[in-house]
Amino acid sequence: METYRTTGRRPITYVEVIGGSYPNEASAKLAAQRPNGCALGTRAVAAAPYQSTGPWRLSIVEIDPAIYRGRLFSASGTGRVAGRTTTSEIARRSDALVAINGGFFAMSADEGVVGEPAGISVVAGQVQSEATLGRPYLLIRDRPHVSAEIVPFSLPWPRVKWSDGRTSQITGVNRQPGQVRDCGTIGPPQNRLPAQDETCTVADDLVAITGVAGFEPAAAGAATATVRPDGHVVEGKAVVPGSVILVGIGRGAADLRERLASGVKARLNLGFQDPSGRSEPGALYAVNGAPLLLWHGKMVHNDEAEGWAVRQRSSSRLKYVHQWSTLRNPRTAVGVGADGHIWLVVVDGREFAEANSVSARASVGLSIEELRHVMHYLGARDAINLDGGGSSAMVIRGNLVTHPSDSTGERAVGDAILLVLDAKTSREGETMGSK
Repeated sequence: METYRTTGRRPITYVEVIGGSYPNEASAKLAAQRPNGCALGTRAVAAAPYQSTGPWRLSIVEIDPAIYRGRLFSASGTGRVAGRTTTSEIARRSDALVAINGGFFAMSADEGVVGEPAGISVVAGQVQSEATLGRPYLLIRDRPHVSAEIVPFSLPWPRVKWSDGRTSQITGVNRQPGQVRDCGTIGPPQNRLPAQDETCTVADDLVAITGVAGFEPAAAGAATATVRPDGHVVEGKAVVPGSVILVGIGRGAADLRERLASGVKARLNLGFQDPSGRSEPGALYAVNGAPLLLWHGKMVHNDEAEGWAVRQRSSSRLKYVHQWSTLRNPRTAVGVGADGHIWLVVVDGREFAEANSVSARASVGLSIEELRHVMHYLGARDAINLDGGGSSAMVIRGNLVTHPSDSTGERAVGDAILLVLDAKTSREGETMGSK
């Protein structure tokens, strides 16, 4: 029996009962099926940090903005919010020097629009997905000089400003009305707290659909209007370049119908403003992630508030958090140093041989706590965890240098972070270290 404590500032103690150790997975599965009064599962012993000391395989790229003269930005898998493809394919399309997978995303229609970011996404200064309340994100500046910043809090969400002086709160961008992946949304208290890998259902919603959505919004009883670039608002969907479609349900629908009946004009700006004011608006990119690993040089343990709460001490949720956070998994993270250096890190994991000898293992992965220590060791002042597991991948000069853990090979993802050399940039201008 092993004792653990849940993540967060107010941890709860819990125990895990180990049913035995077996020479191979087949033997363990057979033992787990025997009637014993316990619901036993199987896993490699090296998945638990207390049971082994590795080994690990990490791919690390360090960027010195004072020397590097290329670009750093994020890109969606398909050029649209909907859909997904591999990090390798995104890298190929942009002729990227380096690419890593990006933020969390919906993998199935039950979770949301397939490929949609589960949190904030900003591409070339335009918001393509709304933020998640209470979660950090990675902010990238592509011009005039490459830089990155971990922002520990979400920014105010956009509003529609009507010509009669009233405003309407936009509660979603480029997603299905009423369906919020990872929760953390405006509305009832039960939906305001982020919940990793859960989809919250909301009754009152006002979603903005832009030209990069790549899907048709669908919601029973919804009100729909199109805001044209000149501010005129028309009922229904109008195919006009630069227009934004508003779809409301519940109170959002009632508000939208009232606005349509009044004949007012609207102004809706989905441009993203740099919190520091240091960058050109069109050069800004944002990628969702969590938990926050480091902030101002200190390890942060705010996981519970960022999506890994054990709700009502549910045994199923506790098991999920244990497997996701406490056990070792493939991970992707980005760190930023006090001097502006940027680290892109991908950790291979779930590579376990059936034998218990350390020499037979390839890479066991990292727990979230171990990842904090790695980013701190590298020299990052601030660091954030991105999507991991089967999504974790790094591509260098067109070659996949990591080993994705899915049995089917490299996973199709929602977005990626890219380093792309300008045509005038020589290879002598690169500053990277890969281990």
